[in-house]
Amino acid sequence: MDQFWNGYPVWAWLIAFAFLALGALQAVVSAFRSRGRRRRDQAIQALCTQRDMSRVDDAGSPFLPQMLALARPLCRNTFATSDWSLWFSDVSDRSGSSFSSSSFAVLMFSAPGLNIPYVAVARKGAIDVPLGARGHNVQLESIDFTDRFTIQTDDQRAAVMLIDQGMMQWLLDLDQLSFQITGPLVTAIVRQRPMATSSPTEIQLLFQFHDGFGAHIPQLIFTEFPAPNELAAATVQAMRMIPNLLSART
Repeated sequence: MDQFWNGYPVWAWLIAFAFLALGALQAVVSAFRSRGRRRRDQAIQALCTQRDMSRVDDAGSPFLPQMLALARPLCRNTFATSDWSLWFSDVSDRSGSSFSSSSFAVLMFSAPGLNIPYVAVARKGAIDVPLGARGHNVQLESIDFTDRFTIQTDDQRAAVMLIDQGMMQWLLDLDQLSFQITGPLVTAIVRQRPMATSSPTEIQLLFQFHDGFGAHIPQLIFTEFPAPNELAAATVQAMRMIPNLLSART
């Protein structure tokens, strides 16, 4: 026979205590994640400040790469240099949580002297969203690279020239990073890890890519796909203007 406490059976009290314990656990986890997120945000700001990047409005950007097929992209932690030649943001789907499986750290910058057709290099398992119908799939001779990356491009010759042996090995070393280049505009992407740590390793990897990308571009690319001197500057100016226009409309 059930024992009663204040008129309620024991099993009812056990269920009530279980719900209370679950609520307390969720509160602790939420507080832990919030604290980790604050520390991560502070670390991101410190790293961006070191590169003369200041916080800007999280208005989003139409320059987000095609490989991030997010229904409602949401930008936060957005920083840019004064001339917008370097832009960083945490990007997630507005319909999901801030650190859901579709959350990414994104860095955009220009590569002066280049006017290369669309080339996208996506790390398998990190960029799971479809690259879309644009372009052609390209497979290189390296089995290791093909097993870990997907390449899509508007110009197969451009992709093969860009991803030479040196670039290929460098990307394998960077591992989780994906990137897209169109004309002079380069967009690098790293999927965010679950909030188990406050260390912003994604932005550190992005800056590592930014610092080494120019040195790993094959020189032949500049000859085959040259750009007018003003193209990179015009692209950067567009990056700076369009988000401001979008922000003014909201």
